[in-house]
Amino acid sequence: VRTTKSKITDAEKAAAIAVIFYVGNELNDEEDTTVRTLGIGIGLAGEKMWCAYDEYNQENSANACDEFVETIFCDPQKSATYEYLFPNNMYTPNRNGKDNLSKIGTWLQENNKTDDTGEPEKYPAFYACKNYSTPATKNTKYDKDGWYLPTLAELYYALKKIECINDVLQYCGQPKLNKIDIWTSSLYYKFSLNGAVYFEAGKNNSFRSKEINELCFVLPIREF
Repeated sequence: VRTTKSKITDAEKAAAIAVIFYVGNELNDEEDTTVRTLGIGIGLAGEKMWCAYDEYNQENSANACDEFVETIFCDPQKSATYEYLFPNNMYTPNRNGKDNLSKIGTWLQENNKTDDTGEPEKYPAFYACKNYSTPATKNTKYDKDGWYLPTLAELYYALKKIECINDVLQYCGQPKLNKIDIWTSSLYYKFSLNGAVYFEAGKNNSFRSKEINELCFVLPIREF
């Protein structure tokens, strides 16, 4: 772990796997007081759909594509400021995204629907995180293990420090997070299809929602 850029060798830059952006418990769900250390991956995991939707063949669509999954709900219009996210005026109770794919599966089962969250092609953004792998993570305990799609709260907190994160990414030879849209695992009901919340990095640093079959970049995070 390095806290400054001084005296970092080229080999250490190549071996970097994450930028630590958070230590604390404000990003936990409910009454969990566990102190967590969170980092974002060094590098994006591509552009993906939040989940699959095929208007001509329902079998190709995710079963959650047109459902309101309350357990991962967040209204981006009412959570656009720090005050709405932490900790007293808590409009976003689902702040830890580690289990959000499982929460979708549980919701489907509880509502008499088939749980298809085990099918990667149905939930591309989630699996791009679960299967996150880079040359630096190869042959380490961090390869394709423990990474997940952040919630609105987690990504918001990370990208409040976007200048520092971009400095580290550039220093490690990775592109900056500028003028790109990044998915969160938070859901917002919108029109005929659920809209997932995304973050406009490097623009107005704001949250909005898109329909789940649109493409956005994926930025995995994990606990350390």
